Amino acid sequence: MTELRTRLADYSDLPRLADISRSTWEGSDYLEKVAARWISEGGLFVGEVDGQVIGAVKVTRMPSGVVWLEGLRVHPDFRSRGYGRRLVEFAAEVGRSAIEAGEATAMEFATYVHNSESIAIATDMGFRILEGFYIVTRPGIPACSARVEPAGDVQEELAAMEGHLSAGWTFVRNSPEGREWLLQRVDALRCGSAVFLAQRSGNCYMPLGSGIEHIDALVDGVWSHAAGRELSEHSVIVPEGSRDALGRLFDRGYESWDELSGPNMLVFGR
Repeated sequence: MTELRTRLADYSDLPRLADISRSTWEGSDYLEKVAARWISEGGLFVGEVDGQVIGAVKVTRMPSGVVWLEGLRVHPDFRSRGYGRRLVEFAAEVGRSAIEAGEATAMEFATYVHNSESIAIATDMGFRILEGFYIVTRPGIPACSARVEPAGDVQEELAAMEGHLSAGWTFVRNSPEGREWLLQRVDALRCGSAVFLAQRSGNCYMPLGSGIEHIDALVDGVWSHAAGRELSEHSVIVPEGSRDALGRLFDRGYESWDELSGPNMLVFGR
């Protein structure tokens, strides 16, 4: 295997990162949309082979002492050569250094249940599943004009939820600082009795407890908000314990990428 050189990404890497993103998950990947912001935040690393960027990985400092690993990508021409593992090992070493320095206490990441390569690498490195979620998607711009308004203070309802909280594919521990972090990245909205979160920089929606209890009002609110943003598709993410809500979501036109035998979003930690 040709030597992999890892360095911080810079803005000159954006075209190549876009190429990698467009070749991932059949063109539905999000890396291209967030790459510039990730570069400005710091912690986005690229891997080079013979001077060419062939992959990327992001290391993010999160609340509650967590180092979050995300954005692992390898260009199709360079997959199955061990470069993905090398990038994960590099990111994990950054996390270990932060833990050893007393700047963090744990490393976590999330991935799709059928991302077998990433899961195998993580398992070999001592990561274990902490929690599962379901993500379902609805294509097209829905026709709905239900009234959606700011939900106001949702701290109490957020605190009542168990486990991690979702901001799309990034998850944060449910702690006071974690909830503050989350509310800086989502809008808390209400439709009737249903409260839900809308990802500001993406197309994911996350119901709170009242949204699960009032699933039709939730869907009406999500549809109305998604239509107002002219989203060509959007996703709803629900905790593993709320699987019963999936039936009604499927009735309203949502789809899973594969047949569901369990949660299709997995949060790992070590």
